[in-house]
Amino acid sequence: MRRPDRVDDKHAVNEALLRSGATISEMNCVRRHLSAVKGGRLAAACHPAKVVTLLVSDVPGDDPVDIASGPTVADPTTCEDAMAILGRYHIDVPARARALLDIAGDTDGVDRIEELGGAFLAPDTLSLARARGVSPRERLDENDGHGFFEAIGDSLVTGPTLTNVNDFRAILITADAGKEHPHAP
Repeated sequence: MRRPDRVDDKHAVNEALLRSGATISEMNCVRRHLSAVKGGRLAAACHPAKVVTLLVSDVPGDDPVDIASGPTVADPTTCEDAMAILGRYHIDVPARARALLDIAGDTDGVDRIEELGGAFLAPDTLSLARARGVSPRERLDENDGHGFFEAIGDSLVTGPTLTNVNDFRAILITADAGKEHPHAP
């Protein structure tokens, strides 16, 4: 018997959305957050190539983000928006699909002498920061990751877990990397 995979989980969520009475905008919000290419991710993956989008719409309002779930259009919604939609329609979300929607964290409980053990980072982190008046570029220039995540409410405070088990994630940002990228801070 074939083991279910993430595609099966996405299909199950999509089928539940279709049966729920959700609007196309609501369905596409969830779809964007479960996809590796929707919500502008296809265009971002094509960087630095020039991307031209020609749209033919079958969705009310013709919003580019909703046409085919906007693979070349930045997503204005958040994972929280997607989870709220799923909750509104009482849709059970398979664990693997839920993992794609849940803003990831790991820590040994403390980071040096700070009470913060880390932070939550999600595809909507930069847009959330800007919406709250926090400049990602300024905080980056000041090497102030703690202040950045604290200001947007995404700090992870667990207290000591008394383990030495954690993961390390690093992102290299060069001085000129974001100058042409549409999602750069």
